[in-house]
Amino acid sequence: MLGAIIGDIIGSVYERSNVKEYNFEIFHPKSHFTDDTVLTIATADAILNDLNFQEFYTRYANKYPKAGYGRDFFCWSKRKKPKPYNSFGNGSAMRISPVGFIAKNIDEALYLAKKSAEVTHNHPEGIKGAQAIASAIFMAKIGKSKQNIKSFIEFKFGYDLNRSCGEIRKVYSFNATCQGSVPESIIAFLESNTFEDAIRLAISLGGDADTMAAITGSIAEAYYQKIPFVFVKKAFYKLDYEMIDVIKSFYKKYKINNTYTIKLEDNVPKKYLANTIYLIGKDYHFWLLTMLCPCGCNDTINLNLLEEHKPSWNIQINKNNLFVTPSIWKTTGCKSHFFIKHNKIIWV
Repeated sequence: MLGAIIGDIIGSVYERSNVKEYNFEIFHPKSHFTDDTVLTIATADAILNDLNFQEFYTRYANKYPKAGYGRDFFCWSKRKKPKPYNSFGNGSAMRISPVGFIAKNIDEALYLAKKSAEVTHNHPEGIKGAQAIASAIFMAKIGKSKQNIKSFIEFKFGYDLNRSCGEIRKVYSFNATCQGSVPESIIAFLESNTFEDAIRLAISLGGDADTMAAITGSIAEAYYQKIPFVFVKKAFYKLDYEMIDVIKSFYKKYKINNTYTIKLEDNVPKKYLANTIYLIGKDYHFWLLTMLCPCGCNDTINLNLLEEHKPSWNIQINKNNLFVTPSIWKTTGCKSHFFIKHNKIIWV
């Protein structure tokens, strides 16, 4: 989900001022969240609650009325009894990423994507666009290769993914339909090497920049498993507290991207990396475990590992898997409470 939000914010200034180059300014001072972010968070909120997508889409659209919605969607959100309007715009695909992350299998990803899309985008192409992205995210999340993802999307949805970004860039222009932007967004992911690379490729195509970067970013997050922490930090500066609370609740409940890298260091690091646990000591005699709080609040957590000083924590390392006991519970600030098992954050 954060991949979509970050892609939207970065691409926001290039939606109507397209760039056809790779090295554009990322996180432009005028970048901002748009309807892509609002409705992605609405999807997550609906999943956290009762899966009433229509209710949450209308609620969020009325809460953030100036986010840049399409005319048809905006009118739909104002009706007392809104009905789908047969759209095949890419709005169904840009908001779908939470579905791909929580789906337990490909069938559930397809089912929930259809359920999300059809409240507005009940045209077959609108549903297909949402299902393609949800299934790509699901497959990336469970570790499928890019070739596996490409083959499935081509077979299931009939999209032409046998083009390069360079070829597309030469002839491409703004296109807000699913069939005219979803395949290109997937290609940008397939051609990428990192999360940032994926975002840059999507925007450099010169199309519906914020939406395409949101779509590409959502798959890239699932595939690469890591987003540069500075990107998350800058994105959070653009969001309000209620949006951030929904994001944190979603990531906590569904345990997304919670695998950590373990680093053994002689001294406390001057700069902390996200998704990294530092064990401080020498010759495997560690006296401190230190890390950034996994909730994203940016606080530093320091755990004493020396038994003679209280409170203290015990660690075990078995085949490169770290276990920490007892649980870690912050009594102030964000009040995060979690275990560390198998290098993963297990929320309480």
